Amino acid sequence: MRKIFTSALVCFVFTVLAGFQPGPALGAEKIGVVMLNDKNRDFLDLENLVEQLSGAGIIVKMPLAAWHIRRIYDKTYEQALKELDETVADLKSDGAKRIFIAGHGLGANVALGYAASRKGLSGLILMSTSYFTTGKGFRKKLGADVARARQMVNEGKGKEVGEFKDIDHGKKKKCQKMMKKINKKLENVK
Repeated sequence: MRKIFTSALVCFVFTVLAGFQPGPALGAEKIGVVMLNDKNRDFLDLENLVEQLSGAGIIVKMPLAAWHIRRIYDKTYEQALKELDETVADLKSDGAKRIFIAGHGLGANVALGYAASRKGLSGLILMSTSYFTTGKGFRKKLGADVARARQMVNEGKGKEVGEFKDIDHGKKKKCQKMMKKINKKLENVK
């Protein structure tokens, strides 16, 4: 099922790439894609898609972004977007003339924000978007924790570690618990 989904997604991506035809026509203009993961997912989730795109001659960069569970918000939103500027610059230095930004889950939300705040991208690919934090449901479930985090920042305690609720497809989890699960999964992969 996963291979079918990925193959269908690749076909969709090729369609989105503004008339891109896989094969020899690619040599005319190199395409670059910044692929952004979801917060709680490892790169293995998008590995098949990245392999297929790379096999078609597309340059793909998949940075370990600031919102990923292994970094868990170690930069502000604006700093994370500036890191993506560096990834785009890397694609251009690798010869990419047309740049697309693609994201999965929370990565899709960030991809949307990046595309809205930057010029010169050739396209945007959103896969399985995550929650948008401006929604009423998000504020209802996490509003108290957001207020507590803001209070910590206002009191000069912004660098202190705290325990806050998080949402993973509607289930509240602690970040440390998720981190242990991800690290255990990564230990088994090689």
